[in-house]
Amino acid sequence: MKTLSKSAFPGRLTEADVVELISQALPAQNYKGRRVLLFAGPLYEDLELWYPKIRLEEEGAATTVAGMGEPTYAGKRGYPVTVDTSVDQVEARDFDGLVIPGGFSYGDDVSAGRVLGLELRHSLSAKLAAFVERGGFVLGVCNGFQVLVESGLFEPGASRRNIALSNNASNRFECRW
Repeated sequence: MKTLSKSAFPGRLTEADVVELISQALPAQNYKGRRVLLFAGPLYEDLELWYPKIRLEEEGAATTVAGMGEPTYAGKRGYPVTVDTSVDQVEARDFDGLVIPGGFSYGDDVSAGRVLGLELRHSLSAKLAAFVERGGFVLGVCNGFQVLVESGLFEPGASRRNIALSNNASNRFECRW
């Protein structure tokens, strides 16, 4: 699994920093004909959903936005997205990639992705495990990565979570695995 490391971001990330990191995660390659599922939930981070979606489409990928049951979600900054389907209607075999943007699905707090990740763990764990087993690419942006950790994606079949995110004492962006 590829991880990114960028220590040149002191303090809070700007929108340009997020765009640069997403560009690193989605390098220019042949996405033509690839099918990518993007997940949307309440108060998703607008830029973290729309930028990968637009870039992937520019590269020839077909994108589908799935939600937890609502037809439309408002982004954290108010930009709405109308979903194409519900997560319970998707099949892992139908997609080559999965993007989970950040945001504050259950409040702006330290564990913003925890509740959503636990919902995914209980409702979609078999589908997520099948997707990863098949070799699909996964991008969790910001709190989207916390959702992936909490969903159990990195620990298929585990009855309890054995990994967790740690405090960031350096006050800058860090990615260590």
